[in-house]
Amino acid sequence: MLCVALQTRFPDCKCAKDYTYKNSKGVVEKYSGTCTTSDWANPWCATVNCGLKSTGVSTGFWADCKPYGTRAELENELIKSGEECIKREMDACEIEALRPVKYRCDTDSQTKSQMLNALPASCTAEVLASKNASNLQQVCSRLRLFTTLLEDGC
Repeated sequence: MLCVALQTRFPDCKCAKDYTYKNSKGVVEKYSGTCTTSDWANPWCATVNCGLKSTGVSTGFWADCKPYGTRAELENELIKSGEECIKREMDACEIEALRPVKYRCDTDSQTKSQMLNALPASCTAEVLASKNASNLQQVCSRLRLFTTLLEDGC
């Protein structure tokens, strides 16, 4: 895998132009301007005086290569979506709207009166439907973005 501008995930830390790596089987591998996945799940490269120390790399240092293109955009969106947390407590009706309809607490009128944590009266079927539609709209928006990124060549 070719590193774009030989960039790594460490700021101002570039991949070495040429390097060798002694892999886990003791075989010396030679690389020139590329990243590798040898013995590691993510593409990485040797670096010069930055990154993580390693005796198995000819330069003494290595770092994960910085992703680029559509894959990088998808990765950034996934990370961002995991960081987007609401800063307020969700009310019972909002939580109920996240449940599939057949698992909702108040759907059975016979057991509704026996519930320990009954939903407030303001959480009507109309309110639940509105909150559910809002949840679906957010999910669909994300899926459209991810689908577009995937179609662009990820």
